[in-house]
Amino acid sequence: MGSHEGGFSIMLPLFNGTNFDFWKFKTRAYLQSLGDDVWEIVESGYQYLATIPTNIAGKKGYEIIANAVNAFLGSLDETEFVNVMQLKTTEDMWDKLIQSYEVTPK
Repeated sequence: MGSHEGGFSIMLPLFNGTNFDFWKFKTRAYLQSLGDDVWEIVESGYQYLATIPTNIAGKKGYEIIANAVNAFLGSLDETEFVNVMQLKTTEDMWDKLIQSYEVTPK
């Protein structure tokens, strides 16, 4: 791990359909490290606005959404991205990946 502004940063793994539990744990930790609001966007979904807000608070919220979506989608290889890109929210994408790859104990 490398030092980043006095702290440590983790590299976001690229999910290619293997080692799902590893990817899920590291991706969640990475997104949470970007802020509670970033993880919440992935976990709860997002709604893009039709236009970019012009006020400071609106722009900040829009930026947080864009960062969360970019980080999450950036953690998927091309095949996995194509498998979820038709879904409307990050929550739906996250849930589909869990349903497709998470092994549930019997």
